[in-house]
Amino acid sequence: MSALGYALLLMAFVMLGLFVAALATGISGLAIVLGIGLIGCLAGSVTGFVAASRKLAKAGFTAEATSPVSIFSTPLHQHQIDRYLENYRGENRSVARATTMTVLVGDEATRPTKTERTEHMLLSA
Repeated sequence: MSALGYALLLMAFVMLGLFVAALATGISGLAIVLGIGLIGCLAGSVTGFVAASRKLAKAGFTAEATSPVSIFSTPLHQHQIDRYLENYRGENRSVARATTMTVLVGDEATRPTKTERTEHMLLSA
């Protein structure tokens, strides 16, 4: 039923666009038909969502936070967040690490001399 609700909501947006276009061009007969269709699509969409929510409530899935139909999930524990940050973001919130930078220097022949070195700046607009 929720798929029907989504489809009717999409159709309502299409009807709204066509309704505004019909009003802009001055075709009042078509605008009336599209306006009635818009109201019908919105009412059908609401009805589809209400029916789907009643079906979900009857099935008892909404009481569980980890249900497969819930958009909400159980909150994460702090150790799970720290593990994620350490594994994928390279930082640990519980242990402050010193930031270091490694500079790789080539041999003397390929390095520019002191007079050839230039400072590059980032210019912001």
